[in-house]
Amino acid sequence: MSRGARVATLVVLAVTGCRRPPERADVAEAPGIADRVQGIAAVAPALPDAPVPSNDAGTGGGATAPAQDGATISDEAAAAPALPALVWKEGDRASLPPQDAHFLELIVPLFGDFHLVAFRVPPEQTAELGPRDAAEIPFGGRTLHRLPVSATQDPTSTGALDVTFWKSDDDLYYVRTFGGCVAASDFLYGPFRAQGDTFAFARDARTAAPPADGGSVPPCTASKTTWCPPVPGDRCGGHQDADSCAADSRCVVRPFYDDSLRPCGEIDFACRSPGCPAIGCAARCNQLATEAECTAQAPRCSWAGGSAQRCYSDWGDCAWL
Repeated sequence: MSRGARVATLVVLAVTGCRRPPERADVAEAPGIADRVQGIAAVAPALPDAPVPSNDAGTGGGATAPAQDGATISDEAAAAPALPALVWKEGDRASLPPQDAHFLELIVPLFGDFHLVAFRVPPEQTAELGPRDAAEIPFGGRTLHRLPVSATQDPTSTGALDVTFWKSDDDLYYVRTFGGCVAASDFLYGPFRAQGDTFAFARDARTAAPPADGGSVPPCTASKTTWCPPVPGDRCGGHQDADSCAADSRCVVRPFYDDSLRPCGEIDFACRSPGCPAIGCAARCNQLATEAECTAQAPRCSWAGGSAQRCYSDWGDCAWL
């Protein structure tokens, strides 16, 4: 079976449903296969030249998943047709102003890459976005105007997402997604600003985040050459380089997210990627035994109370929001 067929099959498996495999306490936690457009893909080993599936209606990056425990993909599965990643629903993209059309051209292929998580606005700031079919929505002191086009991501999946695109009066762009299985999710990404022939994440124009309860990931994102300080008390904070961090089964490295739309690409189970250098070290969420340790790593880690009493990572250990 060819490498391209294998990757296409894994993409099909990744988008056909929203269920994640149960976590196992006895193994190192790998980033989960994405339920949603912003999902995380972990690949081991790397497949550098694999093609990305596309369709006539639109294109989008696909999440690739690792084969685990020596599993192989059968020839029958390889023969399954690739599902469309993005289908445009309404509007004429050809009639958009050139800058608007160029933004869609650049942002759409990133939908299947975990790097887009870095651009997501904290959910608590988006609770009052208003109706999804509104022409305008207030946000962060601006008025966002909906571009006259929309799309559906993974339309045949139980995790299908409605995708709309927005622009402020000062030319900041946003992406809004809604959907995803039983519990619908409403997320906003941005702002993005035109920068020469491309776009960049406008970190300086982002709404200030409210104080985090119980701690947060240190805001160290300014340089790919700076090693970030750890969360106080993090057992992995003593590692000062990527190799020693990745060698510790309790830990993952922290990827560097710059302001460009360049995806990190394939990452390994320790969250390392040639596209996003390591800038810190942190404990895997499922290795944190107490609620205090877990909530100190919010929003990357979440605590399940009740009978579960465990720490988990809803978006994967490689997602630093």
